[in-house]
Amino acid sequence: MKKRPDFLRFNCHSLFGGFRDYADTLFDLLSNSPFPDVESWESATEQGTGSDLTAHLSGLRNEPTERGQPVFVLFNFRPGYLGTAKLFPPDEDGDVFCRVNVDLVVDSGDSQAELIEFQSNSVELCRGLLGTVGVYSAELYADGGGCNCLPEVPLVDGNSHLAVTNQREVEKYYADPAAFFGAGWNVEKFDGQHLLTRDLDVVAGADYLSRIMPHQWAMARAAKARRTTYRRPRVLPEEQDLYVAGNARLQGVGYRDTDQTVEFACALNPGEHIHGWEIFALLNVIEKGELSDGSAVKTVQVVFDESWSAEQEKRPLLDIGCRVYFYGDTGELQEIVE
Repeated sequence: MKKRPDFLRFNCHSLFGGFRDYADTLFDLLSNSPFPDVESWESATEQGTGSDLTAHLSGLRNEPTERGQPVFVLFNFRPGYLGTAKLFPPDEDGDVFCRVNVDLVVDSGDSQAELIEFQSNSVELCRGLLGTVGVYSAELYADGGGCNCLPEVPLVDGNSHLAVTNQREVEKYYADPAAFFGAGWNVEKFDGQHLLTRDLDVVAGADYLSRIMPHQWAMARAAKARRTTYRRPRVLPEEQDLYVAGNARLQGVGYRDTDQTVEFACALNPGEHIHGWEIFALLNVIEKGELSDGSAVKTVQVVFDESWSAEQEKRPLLDIGCRVYFYGDTGELQEIVE
């Protein structure tokens, strides 16, 4: 049985200092969007129905309060379908952020088509904000719907269907920016910002994982050193066969008791990569500091038969703490350190 997500969430962050102006724009966009009408709202001091929201907006503060508390408006479209708009005090860089998030708590009566519609509506709202107040970053994801067995790459929040970034940020975090933009994204440009979306016709689970898994690992290989996070994978039963698919590309060579080193060999053909489950298996050995038979491990080393494959695969291996080697033209063993 496929697990339904607990809720869908759209988050969108703007560098915008005037909350009243931001809220005016946001609710104007919402009133002209396919989202349901706002039924009720609540601020720090007042509450009301959707019919008097416009009047309330005119009285909102435009700046954070003197005590540094955020200004906010909570709003509800219908039960289980709610949002928050908030202005945060200046951060350590002096930047002032406005944020909107819209949540759909998934009910047993919600059809797959309704969940997909939420995703489509969220993207349309993001486009509207990009074209008006501007967007600094954004994400759209299903919580509790799986896809938690992937590397967490820079500029993309987990398994998000959506991201907003720009060329400068991508060049900061990725050694190969073209590989990032080419990792399954549909790219739209808005005055220097890039709206990235992927696979909006599915929501979560194994169907979504099958589409984004190769792209997520492509981004991990393209990222700069130590920019990607690797956490212990959490695999749903319906995802298990997909997660462990493919014959191992790493072959155990042996274990040296003298320095507690375990060695793996890797020979790849063009277009092949080490599987994600193999990377996480190595991470498990490194974190535990031992093999399944209890042998202590201080070092995990992976030896490639050619330099091109070592360069291609090095980033995830180095990031999790492996040592990476290849055989040079004259047969000598050479180490890649970054």
